[in-house]
Amino acid sequence: FFSSRRRHTRSASVSWARRCVQETAPDIIKIFHDCRSDLLWLQRDYNGVLCANIFDTQYLAMKLNKFKFLGLEKLWKYYCSYTMTTEIKKQFQASDWTKRPLTKEQLNYAANDPHFLIYLRGALI
Repeated sequence: FFSSRRRHTRSASVSWARRCVQETAPDIIKIFHDCRSDLLWLQRDYNGVLCANIFDTQYLAMKLNKFKFLGLEKLWKYYCSYTMTTEIKKQFQASDWTKRPLTKEQLNYAANDPHFLIYLRGALI
């Protein structure tokens, strides 16, 4: 799950990840790309919520040793023939996601992750 890129949090993260896998919803697969920060954020902001049965597309792509770059956009392009433009990515990363209701464009952008992550998981395994 975790690379040495974040050595200062690795020990605590690995310990927490072990608890995650053992404690919650083992029958539901949770698909992430580079799950480290997402898992820490979920634990911090949602009263210690834990995730079990985690599938990390970045981790598997790294283990397959097929790619020089492991960014989600690169994997989407290779496996899904989907390209997100830099302009769109920057626009929606800077978007105000706290404002409700979300725009149709925000909803479409947000729907890309689960849509393509499910497909990407299947392609990697």
